[in-house]
Formats: sequence, structure tokens, C-alpha cells
Amino acid sequence: MGLVRVDFDETVIRSIVLLGERAAPAATAQRVPPHVVDLVARLGRYASGLNPAFHEVSLPLEDLTPFAAHALSALRGTSPGDVLAYGELAARAGHPGASRAVGHALSKNRWPIVVPCHRVTRADGTLGGFTGGDGSATKKALLDHERAAFLDGSSPRSQARAWWRDCADVRARNFGVSFGPPFFSESPVSDSLALVRQARESLARALGAIQSTPAIPQQLLDLAGVVAKAMSACHQMEKAGKAPTVAQLDEALGHVRGALGGLQGAVAAFPALMPAIEAVAGGLGPLVQAQRAVQAGGLAGGLDATVLASGPASIPPPAAPTGAAAPVSVPPPPMPVAAAPAPAAASAQPLGIPGPEKIGADAPTIDVALGTHSPSNFYKGLAGNDIIQHGGIFVATYKIPKSGTTVRLKVAMPGGYEFELGGVVTWIRDPVAGNPDAHPGFGARISHGTVEGRDLIRRYVKNREPLFHDDL
Repeated sequence: MGLVRVDFDETVIRSIVLLGERAAPAATAQRVPPHVVDLVARLGRYASGLNPAFHEVSLPLEDLTPFAAHALSALRGTSPGDVLAYGELAARAGHPGASRAVGHALSKNRWPIVVPCHRVTRADGTLGGFTGGDGSATKKALLDHERAAFLDGSSPRSQARAWWRDCADVRARNFGVSFGPPFFSESPVSDSLALVRQARESLARALGAIQSTPAIPQQLLDLAGVVAKAMSACHQMEKAGKAPTVAQLDEALGHVRGALGGLQGAVAAFPALMPAIEAVAGGLGPLVQAQRAVQAGGLAGGLDATVLASGPASIPPPAAPTGAAAPVSVPPPPMPVAAAPAPAAASAQPLGIPGPEKIGADAPTIDVALGTHSPSNFYKGLAGNDIIQHGGIFVATYKIPKSGTTVRLKVAMPGGYEFELGGVVTWIRDPVAGNPDAHPGFGARISHGTVEGRDLIRRYVKNREPLFHDDL
């Protein structure tokens, strides 16, 4: 890579400059913030042939035009060793046919390597332009590095695979025992599932970003449900433990493209959605790679392997799938959560948990106020949609009980409805520096309740989308 200069302030990475073989500028003594230390460590991992997970680096894409932000977000969904044409990137970004505009956006990229514009080439396979370092020579050097480090046998990861194979062969000959593959298995099944898992983890970040965006209307909150459907599809593929089918990947991709289209249509009115768009795009890339691999008959290489096409592939533009939210028009004020009506009669279905009167006398009592945009809310996970059986309640508070503590929760809902729940603290959210919208608190699995309380919960979550907690 040669010399790299990082321009930053106390909160964000402003730019990355590839200096190539030029002389290093004079260094100035100053305190380096943690996010810059993290970036430098990731650049070191990249140079050493290790996956740096650059998609986790926060960048101020909201400073860009919406088109440029879409293009760069889609590009961040690619992996080391991947190569695509300008037209393909335009299609991934939701703007098919805009290859020239994509090229212009990439020429203004302030974060080379982290936003890997060197992976985009002309449709005829030639390199195309590059503004960083020594121009096209640096672009070629970066592509050669990624092919060598992540796709062929010269990287530390590839050498580790070879070492394991040699050891397994010796043990099999000497002891007649067949040993299973290590975590860097070259099995097409584990490779494809690793890509699916990578997509699910990126989508989980997108879901959290959508739900933590303040004052967005219900139509946009509904997109969280589309992202959750994509995550559920990924979870089903992981749970099966075998290579996913094209139909399964098509289903997940349909949800992802639907969510991406809806978010891109709203980002002009809500720039705070950009991290969510970035994370959804980060989930699109691995699923496309897995789809290509399955269609080609299997993955070559290890967990970091991607299919390197001899020519540019054509990716259809994002389209909202059946049942998914289409791009939305954003109304001025958000829809209020309707007051939960009192249940006319208790449901005959038994609750399956003891009533609040069975909560121990020493359990701490905590008041929980639920409203239109309250930080407290119910949550669900991938195991199912029933809040009581498969989810719980997130309580926003700075007074966080220890994990495993049984608590008595006095819940107040819109319309003056109140009821009690018993819960067991199962996860904790610590304060996030610099993000006042990520309220600290705890998630509690519901352990005590009433049928009336359950009915009120169900009515409430019909009007307000629950939070999502990755319970895998």
C-alpha cells in the first residue's frame, strides 16, 4: 500500500490518502482517538492478508449526495478479491445504467481501501482510473494483493489450511482416524453458510440502526420487519446446516433489496438512516456471492473466498419482493401508536407462565412507560414472533440489575392501561459514547404475567414494531 495518511477529528474518519512512494509529511504530535487506532489496526490486518472487516468502520457518508452515498454503501458490501464493473455497481446501488455517474462518485471517494473503489473496473475488464497513490499502478497492486492474500495459497490463512490438511493426512495414515475440518474449512457448505452468517450479522446492525433512528414514521419502521424477514431466511439456512438452495437465497435477497430500495427512497428526508443503508448493503454482497457460488456449483477457497468472474456479471436492480415494503413516500409527522383498548374478554388460551403474584417479595420493582417513541419497547428474536414465548421487554434505564435477576415490571401503556409482568434479565445494553439514541438498559425474558397482559402486549405490538435482539 505504501504510505497512508488518515485525516480525522474526534468522532469520524474524514479521509484516507494513499501517498504511494511520496515522502511522508511531517508528523504532528496529538492524541489519537480510539476510532483511528482501530482503523490503523484494520489497515495492518489487511496488509497482512487477514480480513479487516472494513464494513464495521463508521464513515460520514451522510455528507455526500444521496447517489454517491448509495454507490459507496453498495461497494462496501463487497469482499477482498471481489471485482465488479461500474455498471454492476450502479445496479447494486439501485441505479442501473448509471455507470458514468458511479465512476464520477468513485473518483471523489475520500476513503480508499475502506471503501474499496479499486475493485471496480471497466466492462471490458481493464483497470480503469484510480486517483489514490500512484494511480493505476496502485490499483493493480491492491487487486494483486487481494488475489494473493485472500484467493490463492500464499496467505497466512491459506497456509494454515495447508498445514491442517498435512496434519490430517499424517494422523489418518498413522492412526486410521479421520479428523474433522478446522474453523477455516474449505467445505462449500461451511463457506456458503459463512457468507450467509456474515449477511445476517450485517442485517442485524441495520435493524438496530433503523430502530434507533429518532422520529421516523411508521412506514419506515415497517422496513425493519422486511430486514427481520431477511434475517429469518438467513437463520433458517444456517439452522439447516447444509448448502443453501438458490430459492432460499432468492428469498433472502428479495427482502434485502426491498428494504434497501425503501431506505434509499427515504434517506433524503432522513439522513440518519445512512448507517442502516450501509449495513443493509453490507448484507447484500455476501448473499450475492453465495448465490453465485451455488449457481456455479460450489465455492472455492475458504471462508473469505469469493467467486472472481472472468467478466462482469449482470446483477438485476433491487426490486421489492411480494409482501415486502416498496420505496415509501415520507409523510411529515410520524403516526402515533394507538391506545391499546381494554380486552373485552380474556383469551381462553392458557398463558403457560405463573402470574405476577408468584414473583418473589425481594424482586426489585421497576416502572416501564411505553409510548409512541419511548426507548422502552418489547423485543423479539429469530426464534419466533411471540413476545412472551420468544422475546421479552427492553427497559431503558441507567439502573441495570445483574443478569439473571428476576424483576417486577409495572408496565404503563398509552390510554392509561397498566399491568404487571415478571421478567428475568437476560441481556444488557451499555451506554454508547457519542450515540444518545442508543439508550442503556436491559432485556428481560417474560417469566410471569396474565392473559389480560398478554392481550394488551399483542395489541400494542400491532401498532408499534418490536425491537429485534439477535438471540443466536
